[in-house]
Amino acid sequence: MTEKLKVRQAWAHNHGAALESLSMAGGSGDTLVCDHRDSITFIAADGKIIWKRKVGFVPLEVKVTDDGRALFVLTYGGKVLRVTRDGKLEWELWVTKDVNKLAIKSLGQAVVVSSVKGRFHVIKSDGKRGRIVHTPEPVAHVRISSASGRLFAASAHGWVGLYDSSFNPVGEYNLDMRVTEVEVSRKGRKIFLPARKEGINVIDLANEEMVTFHPGFAVSKIGVDETGKRLVAVSLDGNIAIMSVKGDILWKTKTPHSWVLCEMNSAGEKFVVVSGKGVVICYELFSGMDKSKSGFDYLEV
Repeated sequence: MTEKLKVRQAWAHNHGAALESLSMAGGSGDTLVCDHRDSITFIAADGKIIWKRKVGFVPLEVKVTDDGRALFVLTYGGKVLRVTRDGKLEWELWVTKDVNKLAIKSLGQAVVVSSVKGRFHVIKSDGKRGRIVHTPEPVAHVRISSASGRLFAASAHGWVGLYDSSFNPVGEYNLDMRVTEVEVSRKGRKIFLPARKEGINVIDLANEEMVTFHPGFAVSKIGVDETGKRLVAVSLDGNIAIMSVKGDILWKTKTPHSWVLCEMNSAGEKFVVVSGKGVVICYELFSGMDKSKSGFDYLEV
């Protein structure tokens, strides 16, 4: 029987300004976005606005925990804020002025803030400072795998450092490529790197082998589910593709938007994409032959 993957739009939101950061709660499906001015929006899994607020600082990056109960904001001024689901400030901490990226453990047990000066700062869940870990190269990207808690730090020039759940270094890799983004699998066994015109480079850490997926367009951003079955890839010229972990295209479409951000939920059943003009769209996926799922578009594979 031919497998079918069906996709439909669940909801859409126009933020009204270009967005700086996107975070989708892997479990709850809530979505958190911020622009590069002074506004943060928190959207429920059904597309309803939980709250939208103007803040007295410029947000750089936002993250939401898997259960959607805690939100973290990194500012251009070097502060980290922890906010409750209903928008109340729990704590804030100034880290350093040269911050660039934010990563959190799945339920907010720890926060990591990377620096362009070759280090990352660990912050405890109660807002107190933890350790500072120095890296051999300036950190441009940082990710934490949700299941293992392992951290991946990468430079823009191809260095990737692997750290355990206590943030001790356990390995490093030097790739002969420019790194524009890093995504990791749930257990931290695979690294996914957008390769622009080449597609998506996937590195299996068990055997240190790399394969390249070719969706048929220059990839700008990717999102990975936690089951290890699917990933979403988008492009600046409007393409969206759902691919299997083996690189097979399960669904593909062309839209009028220029996609700059995307994320997928834990189960690989939903993904969110963001256009360069601040349009946020959530899509639902359905795999199977059920004809009762009306409103779905599908592609036979």
